[in-house]
Amino acid sequence: FHIGRMRDSYLLKYHRPIVEDGGTIMSDLVLDSRLGVAATESSELMERVLREAEEVLLAQEEETGGNYCEKEKTKPVVMLTLLWTKEQDAATTNSMPTNLQRGMKDNEKEEMRVRAHGSIVNVPSPQLNSLPPGIRVAIALPPATNGQRDWMSLPSRWRDNNPRVKDSSWCRRRRPLEASFKADGIGEVVLARDVSSNGSDVGDVLGDFAGIELLEGLTSNLFVIYKDGTFRTADCELVLEGYARSLVLKVARRLGLEYNMQEQIMLQDAVDGKWAEVFVTSSVRLVLPVTSVVVPEYSVDQTGNGNARSSSYRGIWTRDNDVSDEKSYAARVYEEILNAELFRE
Repeated sequence: FHIGRMRDSYLLKYHRPIVEDGGTIMSDLVLDSRLGVAATESSELMERVLREAEEVLLAQEEETGGNYCEKEKTKPVVMLTLLWTKEQDAATTNSMPTNLQRGMKDNEKEEMRVRAHGSIVNVPSPQLNSLPPGIRVAIALPPATNGQRDWMSLPSRWRDNNPRVKDSSWCRRRRPLEASFKADGIGEVVLARDVSSNGSDVGDVLGDFAGIELLEGLTSNLFVIYKDGTFRTADCELVLEGYARSLVLKVARRLGLEYNMQEQIMLQDAVDGKWAEVFVTSSVRLVLPVTSVVVPEYSVDQTGNGNARSSSYRGIWTRDNDVSDEKSYAARVYEEILNAELFRE
């Protein structure tokens, strides 16, 4: 899944037609050959990193007598990062078949550099064996100027670049959002956009969220289960299609949940009492239930400053008391994903 997404991201990022400088897209044969080499190198690098991580863990186990994780009630998790970058270098063509090298244009003579690195973190054992505890989520709403929300003041994946691209630059570009909205007690920040025709008016009433669509978290995909038994998640043309997201879509039907592909996740639906459950997903956390959703409130002197931290938050949705983590759809989805049969499909 991940290497396939790397391939798609590379194509979307680097090989769209460039009108302003006359660049053209590489021929399919050359590109397919280069991507195939990158995929092979990626698999070899990942295996190498995992072998080295195993050696480190075995050495640590021998050094501590094998009881460190048991004593600390943790389990080691290897975090692996894979990077593909484009570098202009004709030398890379030497590894290609001769028939592909003939007639190559200058913009086809690029080098794909493949890198990988890993890190080991100790995660509390309960987080690996059961559904993590619920979190509080904040919606990244911008402040208002003259009764209109200033959406351009906030970084955006869907507006600023192709959201389907797994681009490492997002780690840097999202920092203002983390600084502005990820206050104490906030477990994730969810991106939004205005889909109304004239922009959303901002007032003092609680239900002033018409036209605001919710997209994805800074590092997660968002799911909302509605009280009619359907669930929604943002279209993959608007968000990064995460690995855990794809797993949820596989298991949902088994649990009796119907995927409503035609409707968006609208913030006003939370105010109108249409939401039953909310959870976010990621490769690291798999499924993380949401217990409450809040929106920022800006003080007068912060109006118009998109990077300023909001002075306070107000709640617009809280999970019903009779829906515990253990009885939630999130728990059932989590359990189904962990089923070994799923990973063999």
